[in-house]
Amino acid sequence: MKFYRIIRISLIVGFLGTLNSGCVVDQHEQRVVMQQQREDNLLILDELRRMRGRLDVMESEIDRIAQQVNAVSSEQSRGMQGQMQGINATLDELQRRIQAVDAARENDKKEIVDSLARRIQAVMNTAPTRPTGGGTSSTPRRPISNEGYEHVVQPGETLSAIARAYKVSSADIVQANGLKSADVLRVGQKLFIPASTP
Repeated sequence: MKFYRIIRISLIVGFLGTLNSGCVVDQHEQRVVMQQQREDNLLILDELRRMRGRLDVMESEIDRIAQQVNAVSSEQSRGMQGQMQGINATLDELQRRIQAVDAARENDKKEIVDSLARRIQAVMNTAPTRPTGGGTSSTPRRPISNEGYEHVVQPGETLSAIARAYKVSSADIVQANGLKSADVLRVGQKLFIPASTP
C-alpha cells in the first residue's frame, strides 16, 4: 500500500514538473522540487530493497519447504519399501505353512490308507474259510443259524459244485430253497445251505 502511494506521489510531482516547465520558476522552487523527487526516489529504492529482502526470505522458505517435502517423500518411500518387504516375508511364511500342511495331510492320508489296509487284511484273515470240497465258490460260508449257511451264487457256479463244497446233496439245497430246477441259478442269488449231518 505504502509503495503505491509513493509511486503516485512521484508521478504527480513529475506531472506537475512537466506542467510547470513552460513557466518561470525560481531556483529555490526548483531545488525544493528536486529535493522532493530525491526523497521520493530514496523512498522507492528503500521500498524496493525491503521487497527484495522479503522475496529472498520467501525463496529461502520455499527451498526449506521443498527440502522437507523431499525428506517426507523419501521417508514414505522407505516406509513403503519396508512394508512391502514385510508383506512379502509374511506371504513367504504363509506359503511355507501351506506346504507343510499339505505335506502333513498327505502323510495322514497315507497313514489312514495303510491303517485301513491292515484292518481289512485282519478282517479277511479272521473270516471263516470256505469248505474244502473242491467246489468253485469263492464266497466263504457263513452260518445263519444252527441248521445251515447262506451262500451267494458266483459266476460259473453250479448247484452240484456248491453242494460238494458244503458236503450236502443237491436235492437238500433244492428242497431247502424251494427251487423248481437244479439247473437254473442266477449270479448273486442267495441260497440256504442246510447243515450236513455227520
